[in-house]
Amino acid sequence: MKKPACLLLCVFLAACIQTKLEPEEVERAKLSGRILQMEDERRADLDFFSPLLEHTDPRIRRRAALALGRIGHPKALPPLLRLLRLDPDLDVRQMAVFALGEIEDRATLEASGWNSDPQAYAALIEALRDSSATVRARAAEALGKMGNPGAVPALLEAMPRPEQLRDRGATEQAGLWITALFRLNQRAATPAVLALARHPDPELRWQVANYFYRTRDPSGAEVLEGLLNDWHPRVRRHACRALGALQDPSASATLADKLEDPDPGVRIDAARALGNLGTPAGTPGLLRKLSALEGKADPPSVKLRAEIVQALGELRDPAAADALTRFLREGGMAATAAIVALAKIGSGQPEFFRRAAGFQPRTDGEMRAWVTALGIHASDEARKRLRELYQSPDERAKRARFAIVSALGSGRWAELDAFLLEALRDPDPIVRREAATALSRRQNSASFQPLQEALRADRDHLPDARLALLAAVARFPPSRSLPVLQFSMNDDDYLVRTAAARWIRQATGGNERPEAGPARTRMDKSVYAALATQLRYETVVRIRTNRGEIEILLYLEDAPMTADNFRSLADSGFYDNLTFLRVVPNFVIQGGDPRNDMEGGPGYSIRCEINQRPFLRGTVGMALSGKDTGGSQFFICLEPQPHLDGGYTAFGRVIGGIEAADRILPEDRILGTESEAFRHLYQWAP
Repeated sequence: MKKPACLLLCVFLAACIQTKLEPEEVERAKLSGRILQMEDERRADLDFFSPLLEHTDPRIRRRAALALGRIGHPKALPPLLRLLRLDPDLDVRQMAVFALGEIEDRATLEASGWNSDPQAYAALIEALRDSSATVRARAAEALGKMGNPGAVPALLEAMPRPEQLRDRGATEQAGLWITALFRLNQRAATPAVLALARHPDPELRWQVANYFYRTRDPSGAEVLEGLLNDWHPRVRRHACRALGALQDPSASATLADKLEDPDPGVRIDAARALGNLGTPAGTPGLLRKLSALEGKADPPSVKLRAEIVQALGELRDPAAADALTRFLREGGMAATAAIVALAKIGSGQPEFFRRAAGFQPRTDGEMRAWVTALGIHASDEARKRLRELYQSPDERAKRARFAIVSALGSGRWAELDAFLLEALRDPDPIVRREAATALSRRQNSASFQPLQEALRADRDHLPDARLALLAAVARFPPSRSLPVLQFSMNDDDYLVRTAAARWIRQATGGNERPEAGPARTRMDKSVYAALATQLRYETVVRIRTNRGEIEILLYLEDAPMTADNFRSLADSGFYDNLTFLRVVPNFVIQGGDPRNDMEGGPGYSIRCEINQRPFLRGTVGMALSGKDTGGSQFFICLEPQPHLDGGYTAFGRVIGGIEAADRILPEDRILGTESEAFRHLYQWAP
């Protein structure tokens, strides 16, 4: 629910009076608001931005650079390159580097249909020699996001040596280098990372282990074995994960020992690692620990039990089937993991259905797990049951229809096309999305006309179905697809127009370069000035759950629109009685979905506000299904997640109740939310 524009404007004007702002400060607030509006509309208007990049106030230059990075249009590259080369202010230069990395991010370019700019790449390589360590680290981060492996030699030459990392600021910057190197995934970088494995700061040691988890480089095995006994639990956790990713069967005994580690997070990652080894050598240790957890109902035990069950499914060892079957009547995390695990172990075998007879889905999550299991089993009997579920009047089955279509659409059977075409007419846009996605994979020429008709007829406020239909249509020859793609350039939704423009560029080989135009915003122009400044109070949102209260301090200066959207939804009661539908120990908890299937939202999308806040333990981020698709779903990091940095909007951090977040289980509920402004501030947004 949108907060009334008049209320925010009154707050802004009252704050101006209370703080006795000078006229130039009021004008600066208006200018900052105008920048925010252009950012929200995704308008890279250089007639507007170019003068701001030369503004006398470095805060304005920095803010304009960030906005251009978020908008992401390549035409902003030349002025940003000039800013990087010529601006005397350190903070402005490092933001120019960050913005370049956002525009040249490989995923962003692929999603937009643009090509990487060699001048931007060269400028970032040059920035590795900047006089500022901050600029150098941000240049490394940007090069990692670009994904060009040719940058590795320059990165290694400029990377700080272990003896230079003497304080927390330096080690935090070193983390940006490690993240860049694992994104590029070149073995030449491994010696430089290994040199940090004995650094006295555990924040670097766990990132070394994380590097090997991300790259799967087997040369780190010996170092990881040593890190398993590190005094810091976070280092041991990541060492477990990395050893599992290397898939060395000889590590099974060592990892099984870690199932008894005093830290619950280490036990979780040890179980996952044993599952990732891909060898039944891990089965005995997992079964022993599973037996020891029997009857324990505390959240750490419940989560570990579910992780062990999932790991046994990954191993696909029939020796575990009897133990897993016992969990089917238990319900909750272990039951949903067990039914999927048994499907993996008994894929295609009729024995699975005998064991699954005791599984009766009682929640939406358990129904989706049953659908997933049937899709994995992939037998004629499984397909028959999925089709029966699709026609079932059971409300849980109806809510799982999108998952049923996804499961059936991944197979091959005689009436599949007819089924998918029927699903293309379903009233649920998520069901239609899955049907379109499956039809896209099949590329049956007879499906073009139904896909085109469905796209032209779709008027749902959610663009999910239209985006999938566009992707399906775009796979046909340009002679057929181009008229449909051009029709979609008139869609009301910015995301649909952006996707249509991308497909047109690809279909024409770049000969046609249509622009999506500005995004339609939900706010009046008068509101942006209030959002763009800190003429407000520090704001905390309190989330009351059945596991305790979680207090979140919003990053109003880093993500003003996202933070205000979250606060407005909380104050309106939107989150009341919703569940935490996704719980991944040592990773995140996620909630805020009114559909309770990870596909829902408030009925609108908000633009991403990517910023330089790292995803640490307790960071709150906006869940996405692609750029600029945020709404109401949020996640709370239970551990640092550097691979999320620069890809998701961090809009707050937990300042109280992180232990309650640790205790959250799937289907736990948000009992109520409220926000409080508790201390007045006056700061300009960076």
